[in-house]
Amino acid sequence: KEYIEKLKVDGIVLTGGNNVDPKLYGGKVLESVYMERDAKEQQLLEIAIEKKIPLFGICRGFHFLNIYFGGSLFHNVKNHVGKNHKLISDNKLLSGLVTNSYHNQAIFQQNLAEELMAIAKTDDGVIEALTHKSNKIMGIQWHPERQSKEQDKELILNFFNK
Repeated sequence: KEYIEKLKVDGIVLTGGNNVDPKLYGGKVLESVYMERDAKEQQLLEIAIEKKIPLFGICRGFHFLNIYFGGSLFHNVKNHVGKNHKLISDNKLLSGLVTNSYHNQAIFQQNLAEELMAIAKTDDGVIEALTHKSNKIMGIQWHPERQSKEQDKELILNFFNK
């Protein structure tokens, strides 16, 4: 917390990586996890909420947001690993965006935390983007850093600059 205050952080990004520990949402450990990372990201999220610092979660960070706010994950989602998906959304920056998938876990409406709202889905119902209903928090399932599309950059810049 002292580092965040000392550095005068304008925004926080929770990045992609290994799976979040399923024990945090009542599941069984399926593969190796890093509980220390889960604990640090929880602290960062709490600081972001307390200090009203915008927070953006990508892939694993997206999953962590849902778990933190009381949601869960669906394991072994089919037809998403190594594929691109066109998004369905009312948001002009998200509508029609083609996203890449490297994940085997997903959030469907029934897994979504009550404090969060889905803002983009694939045609098979996988939530690909979400926002918090009252805090400046957003998460995306895909990896914009891997595809480097102008629309992805615009989305992230738009989030932090509003």
